[in-house]
Amino acid sequence: MKKTISLILALLMCLALIPMTAMAYGNEWIELEKDNFDPNEEMPITFFGITTQMIADSPHFYIVRRGVRVHDGSDYIQWGRPYDQETRQGGTFTTPVGYVKAPVENGEYEILLYRSWHYVDEDIIAALPFTVGPVANQGSITLDKTAYVVFEPIIVSVSGITEQMVTSKAFVGVYERGEEHRSTGNWAYLPAGSSRQTLTVPNRNGEFEVRLYSV
Repeated sequence: MKKTISLILALLMCLALIPMTAMAYGNEWIELEKDNFDPNEEMPITFFGITTQMIADSPHFYIVRRGVRVHDGSDYIQWGRPYDQETRQGGTFTTPVGYVKAPVENGEYEILLYRSWHYVDEDIIAALPFTVGPVANQGSITLDKTAYVVFEPIIVSVSGITEQMVTSKAFVGVYERGEEHRSTGNWAYLPAGSSRQTLTVPNRNGEFEVRLYSV
């Protein structure tokens, strides 16, 4: 008789599973320590790849409501320059602590990096979304069954994955039941919306969990 292992479905939605000193959130141009802030919280921003030639065009960054673009110079909440105005050095620059603060109202926002002081969409180099205040957990997963044999495929039906979760590298993975955040090495990144992911049962008996992480 084949031995089976019990797979317990666990839905974990966490915005910060690893200490922020060990990971960052961003892209090749902009980086934050995390993707969610308290209202008016200090949020140092690191900018990458700002060259001396780019500085001559006066690049700017703006904090705006998610989806808003700065067309007339009045739609932003806060603005700044992604380089040190005194030394005018390019490369990597982190804004001073206290220089940038999160908006005072809860909601979804973006940091927009513009190539110059002109307010045209063509000058946007990068956009990094973030949220302020409590964020409702989103996304759900279900399994095709609850008991499996080793190496058997686990079909995971996923739904409700937002674009921000995709940006934050949301994923599903198999974990030993009761373990913290040490994966068995069996996981998959998730696309927006709904999808079906195939994971594999570990090569040992025991109790395991399939978890959905938002980052």
